[in-house]
Amino acid sequence: MTASIDQSLESISKGLRSLGREPLLAALDAPLSFGEVAPALEDVGLAPSASVAALYEWHNGTKRDISLDDSQLFPGFYFPDFDEALTNYKVFCESPRWTRGWFPLFADGGGDFYVADFNSDAVPMRRFRIEYAECPVEYESLPDMLSTLAAAFDEGIYYVDDDGYLEIDRVAFSSLAARLNPRVAWWKD
Repeated sequence: MTASIDQSLESISKGLRSLGREPLLAALDAPLSFGEVAPALEDVGLAPSASVAALYEWHNGTKRDISLDDSQLFPGFYFPDFDEALTNYKVFCESPRWTRGWFPLFADGGGDFYVADFNSDAVPMRRFRIEYAECPVEYESLPDMLSTLAAAFDEGIYYVDDDGYLEIDRVAFSSLAARLNPRVAWWKD
């Protein structure tokens, strides 16, 4: 069973704190309300999503006065603020590789994103990779993704290397993700 978004975000915060990621925790911006998120999503043609709004009700992404390495919420990806996510959405909607309805929630700073796919009622999470044509569903929903990330922190799958970078044990993470997301084909490969 998937943990609530609030429980998962609390576990992620605790995991970041235990790994000494205080600069990131201090750089998380003040939360937005559902009343701020929903109309902005509607303005770009997306139905309000309770789970996406809950993410921004936790924090409005990461302030921009922190290095990309220090801003990683999980290995390789940071949490852009809502305005940056909206801007990315509008820009990428013009690309033939992007599908309208893919809202970018997490970014790597080089053109890859985890997107909430608003084209499905379940709002699955896809991974958009700039160098690949395929954009597979990796999680059935944002709550499933956050629950998996929280478990990775709890199980020590995310760690800080000797140079101070947030890293991942990829084999252990793949096993964890397959166990927690058994209906997602991506984790069965």
